This record gives sequence, structure tokens and C-alpha cells, in this order.
Amino acid sequence: MNRPSAAFRCHNGELLQQFVRFQSWPLFWSFCRQIFTSGRVLMSNYQNFISDFPGRCGKILGTFGRRARHHGREVTLMLCIASPGIIIPLERLKGPRPLDNGEMSPGHPSGDWERFRKAKTTFDGLLGQPFLGSPVWPATSEGSWAFGELAHVTGYPDSLDELQTPGKLKPKKQVGSVIRHMRNALAHGNIFTRGGPEIDLIVMLSERCKNANKFNFLAVSPPDFEVFLRLWLDFMRKLDLPAQIVSRFAGVAA
Repeated sequence: MNRPSAAFRCHNGELLQQFVRFQSWPLFWSFCRQIFTSGRVLMSNYQNFISDFPGRCGKILGTFGRRARHHGREVTLMLCIASPGIIIPLERLKGPRPLDNGEMSPGHPSGDWERFRKAKTTFDGLLGQPFLGSPVWPATSEGSWAFGELAHVTGYPDSLDELQTPGKLKPKKQVGSVIRHMRNALAHGNIFTRGGPEIDLIVMLSERCKNANKFNFLAVSPPDFEVFLRLWLDFMRKLDLPAQIVSRFAGVAA
């Protein structure tokens, strides 16, 4: 974003001083409006949550990944990145769909699913592919990825029989199924870890039947999850969006 001029900085400094001195809310809000509209771009008008936002998440992961590993916080960092990096573009590209009551969902209120039709087509194509061998997991072997049903959710992953020798992810499992499972686990806080002091498995739970307290698990080692997450964010970053959207927000800080 363009840096404000010296006069602008001085003016805003005076406004802030007056707010501190007189506790003037009108002056404070005037200060805020100028800060967020400097550079001629309103921060509230940031629209590229489909490709640019995941790209920024990827840069954060790349910039701080090594430091997080050094401090033993790499899983924390990945979960911080995965929550918005997966959920936001997935939700915003949801179009109208039938609901259980027979009515139609209107689609995400942002309208991104309609404005970015080409990106949505590419995205839907990814979701329909088998996870193994896809752009987000190019290997044809499952690595540490595992999937299965839990008989109950009492206790912790270290004590659950199904997670002692978890079943491998099936070759026909689609990207969409894996991503929606992650979305549900992240959105509802159904994230667990196995192992200690070092985490050897990230466990994500998603309900099999609504309000039945019966869950499926998706499990993966931290290194494999990082490989997936980097590839996912890179795939999203490269989605084809209209040139005016990409250029308009390329330099906006968020």
C-alpha cells in the first residue's frame, strides 16, 4: 500500500494527540478513516479471499515455519494457517445447493462463487479428484494419511484403539471429502494430537451423523500435513481470477 505523505502523518499525529488529550471520539474515528483509506484503497473493500488471501497464508507459513520448528510450535503454526486458509476460500466458493428440508441454499453471501466462475470450476475440479495423486498430494502412496470410524470419543487419541494402528486413506477418497472433513474439524474445534513430548499425529474428527456423537477420524503426521498445506495454499494462489481483481489488491496490506 502507498505510504502516506509527511503532511498526512503529521495530521494524523495531531488527531491522535487530540483524542488522547480530549477523549474526542469524533476525532478518533476521523483518524481511523484516514488511516484505513490511505493509499486510495479502503481496507474494508479487500475482495481477494479466494487466491490472494491463501497466498498470503502460504507466505506466513514459509516465513515463520523454520522459527516455529525451532521453538517446537510448527503444529500450532500450521493449524493457525489451515483454519482460515482452508475454511475461507472453501466457504466463499459454495454456490446454491439443496438443503435437507428441500429448499435451496442461496450460496455464500459474498457471491464469490458467481463472480469467479472460472476459479470455481477449477476448484470444483480439484475437489472431485482422488486425493492420492492430486495437486495437493501428488504422491500415489498415502504416506501417513489415515481415515476411519471411531467407536466412541471418550478419552484421548493415545488411548483410542482405532488410532493405535489407523487404517490407511483409501485410493478412491476424493479431495473434496478430505477438505470438507478438515473444514468440519477446524471449524468445530475437533482437533487432537497423539504423541508426546513430540506430536507424531494430528487427528481431525468430523461427525458421521448429525447430532449422533459418532465421528470419523482423519489423521496425518505433522510433516505430511505441512506438505499438503503448502500445496493447497499454492493451488489456491494460482486460481485464475479476473485481472482487475488481482491487480487492484496486489499491494494492499491486510
